[in-house]
Amino acid sequence: MKDLTEQSDPNYPMMAWSTTGNKLAVLYKKGFRTCLRIYNSEKGRIENYVIPKNRFDRVLSMAFMQDDDKMVFSAIRKSQTDLYLFTIKGAKMTNITDDVWDDLSPVCISGGSRSGILFLSNRPRPNMNVPLGVNELPTGPLNVFFYNTKTMSTELLQCTD
Repeated sequence: MKDLTEQSDPNYPMMAWSTTGNKLAVLYKKGFRTCLRIYNSEKGRIENYVIPKNRFDRVLSMAFMQDDDKMVFSAIRKSQTDLYLFTIKGAKMTNITDDVWDDLSPVCISGGSRSGILFLSNRPRPNMNVPLGVNELPTGPLNVFFYNTKTMSTELLQCTD
């Protein structure tokens, strides 16, 4: 039922196609809940998930991983933007990054021996464990970083400067 007193959010719904084109994910708000609906054209069914409120406050972007059974989210939780890995089977959510630096616009890529996630971040060094200095704010230009999902190393590959 539509609530006419509710403020409309121009950023929802969000959509993402899988790399094979067999799945379509739609993320939308329903009241105070964040819902994820995945249309699977191979099996001819719809899977519905409700993302708990304690996971994150707002989703900024999302993308499917290479195997279509996982998704990556860029989301805000407790005023910091991090990357999250969502496993569709079992609806399991795990943090990829958990720091003060902003991690935005994830895209899953593979080429040659590497497969992983490209994302924008304002971190000063290509490492996931970059501490914030005294009296320093997490600001700065956004650069493209590559996170290797095979090795899951804390070292990142900086693609732009």
